[in-house]
Amino acid sequence: MNILSMDKKQGFVKVKITDSEDLFYLEQVIQENDLVSGSSERKIKIGEEPNVKVVRKKFFLKISVEKKEYDPGRVLRVSGKVVEGPEEVTTGSYHTFNLEEGEVVNIEKEWSDYDLNKLEESTRKKSTALLVVFDREQANFAELKNNTYNLLTGIKGNVQKKQYNTKESDFYKEIVKVIEEYDSNNSYDNIIIASPSFWKEYLVEKIPSSLKKKISLASVSDSSENSFNELLKRDELDKALKDYKVSNELVEVEKVLEAISKDLACYGFDDCKEKINLGSVKKLVVSDNLFKKMKLDNKYKELETLIKTCEKMQTEVLICSGKESMEKVDGLGGICGILRWKV
Repeated sequence: MNILSMDKKQGFVKVKITDSEDLFYLEQVIQENDLVSGSSERKIKIGEEPNVKVVRKKFFLKISVEKKEYDPGRVLRVSGKVVEGPEEVTTGSYHTFNLEEGEVVNIEKEWSDYDLNKLEESTRKKSTALLVVFDREQANFAELKNNTYNLLTGIKGNVQKKQYNTKESDFYKEIVKVIEEYDSNNSYDNIIIASPSFWKEYLVEKIPSSLKKKISLASVSDSSENSFNELLKRDELDKALKDYKVSNELVEVEKVLEAISKDLACYGFDDCKEKINLGSVKKLVVSDNLFKKMKLDNKYKELETLIKTCEKMQTEVLICSGKESMEKVDGLGGICGILRWKV
């Protein structure tokens, strides 16, 4: 996402959507009663009965947001009442902005630190990786981005186990072909190949030299779709995926769970608040769902104040938005942390 202009004093930000993933961030930033404006097409009637015609015309409109509908990777629909527009459009009528890649949109609101952090996060380069998990009989492929991974496809080998020649298998050639096709279309930063046992080493022998610089290897217990979650937690991926938010989130949440077993953690809002004020929290992990919930409950200022206290106490804060990491943190009250010492 490109920030074209910003006036914090007036609460005005103008952005251009440069990637479909930007919609993920806008869906979190844009809230009810925010003002959204931009150019949009709308049907209007020209003439009088019986010769009235309905045509589509582009207008600059401003709405007060009442509803959002997010279609991941495709479009964010933002609906509300028109508060400003040309005379052809009735003030108070409803309009929907279909926000897609390439669109320019203005947002006016009271910007919180959380909102501004989300906006800043969306402007960073979005690293991507192709994930491949396989064994002798099947292979699954997924794409990893900053906030989640998406399953792409799966293929099955047609081999007789007793006659299976690992180094010359046509199935390996099929896997390599799929890897080359996906990378050709997406130019991935990394390609992570994982398998049980030693199959990955044999597959790498079939990889063209032009792709080998992107390859990282890891081990998983099987080749099922569930092994992608296992793959994201592997130590071997720390270096290759250091920029990938979803992988980092899962690793950090696992550290919190380990700290809980050692009585070196806090969880739940009240417990975390008490420990943060004592200066005993080294790292705080907050679920994105908690931000949304506290906004809806008009308690967001409490959470924002707590985050600011963390800054004063030199407490590192991680806001997780990946599906699995959020589920685990939500199970701990939406907020948890690792302590510097036992309290």
